[in-house]
Amino acid sequence: MLAMPSFGGLIRCLARSGCLTGLILIGVGSPASTAGGADLLYWADSSATPGLQRAALESPAPQELVGELVQPRGVALDLAAGKVYWADASPSRNRIERADLDGSDVEDFVTGLDNPRSLALDPGAGKLYWTEVGAGVIRRADLDGTHVEDLVTGLGSPFGLALDLGAGKLYWTDSGTSKIQRADLDGTNVEDLITSGLTQPRFLAVDAAGGKLYWTHFMPSKLQRADLDGTGVEDLVPLVGLPFGVVLDLARGKVYWADGASFIRRANLDGSGVEDFLSGLDGPTGLALLDAPPVPALPLPGLLVLAAGIAAVAARPLSRRPNSASVRWAGPRSRRPRAGAHRGSCR
Repeated sequence: MLAMPSFGGLIRCLARSGCLTGLILIGVGSPASTAGGADLLYWADSSATPGLQRAALESPAPQELVGELVQPRGVALDLAAGKVYWADASPSRNRIERADLDGSDVEDFVTGLDNPRSLALDPGAGKLYWTEVGAGVIRRADLDGTHVEDLVTGLGSPFGLALDLGAGKLYWTDSGTSKIQRADLDGTNVEDLITSGLTQPRFLAVDAAGGKLYWTHFMPSKLQRADLDGTGVEDLVPLVGLPFGVVLDLARGKVYWADGASFIRRANLDGSGVEDFLSGLDGPTGLALLDAPPVPALPLPGLLVLAAGIAAVAARPLSRRPNSASVRWAGPRSRRPRAGAHRGSCR
């Protein structure tokens, strides 16, 4: 293992080498606070006036972002690009659309689909995945809408979809065959996980770190979970009405789901502590959480940025000795480095 120099040693080494051309101190003060977790819940509303809405987790009040949709279903968020995606499953539309996170700049992403339902994003690879109930297929495309490809075909009614990017797996529910299955992200190595005891499983979500898969179930309506290999199936919460979207807020240890025609509810990950998040809605379906990334605490009172003269260093032979007049020691006299001390090393 290579020994890393101390910060002071690094500064002295850069100074001796002649590479230190500037030092900028940014953000002097106390360390930044660490705040994390999801801040906003987005959902598709398939009411008499279908649209896309959102609400803050701490003080929920519905805000309409996009109106004049027809049958909005699954929702996915790309925080880095500032985009929200949704599927519109109506026969007159059959497309995936997207907009900015505030609902502006609405545009078609992919058209000509057959009853698209659930969406899942892989921002790192630049891919959007989705299920199509009518075509019995799982597809993906680049984030500019090009290179649409079929991943898994010949399914019954693929409904919910979730990704475990760390393990390279995609999970889905098939309401037509009442199964939960998974495959590699390219659609190969399809596996049956749960093939009995289900009747029309709907949306699902993955807790990769906790090793759990959550889904909403129809007939009877309930929220369930299992281990990622399909074992250890548990009933968590009995639901009412038509269960649809489910999403996890792992930072706060909560699971949210669309329950019936008028509620979004939440509970602890083990199903305890059930409470209404929003009521009086009219047909919530797909859900998505906007995760606010944590601000890391700085190890120093501020952030030190070294502005090294890259071009000068590249042009300077490594064997050249620094001009002693170009570097002036600013520390205590007792700590002033002796001429030639530790030359060629950083300690």
